[in-house]
Amino acid sequence: KHLSPLLEGLPKGTTVYADKGYDSEENRQYLEECRLQDGIMRKAHRKHPLTETQTKRNRYLSKTRYVIEQSFGTLHRKFRYARA
Repeated sequence: KHLSPLLEGLPKGTTVYADKGYDSEENRQYLEECRLQDGIMRKAHRKHPLTETQTKRNRYLSKTRYVIEQSFGTLHRKFRYARA
């Protein structure tokens, strides 16, 4: 529900990195329609664990996401930012 308003105005071909909370077919379809690269991490579901390929992909994406998440954590911790 909340992904599409955040992506308005992004140039085509931009990679959108997001955590597992945004893992849905609807969001992936929206990215494809807007011609944006999918950087959403995969989420395991009950009785459907992640494949080895999906786990490796998540690990690859988290190396990029870590830098951003670290910045948000610093803002929260040092400057008491509640939302970003």
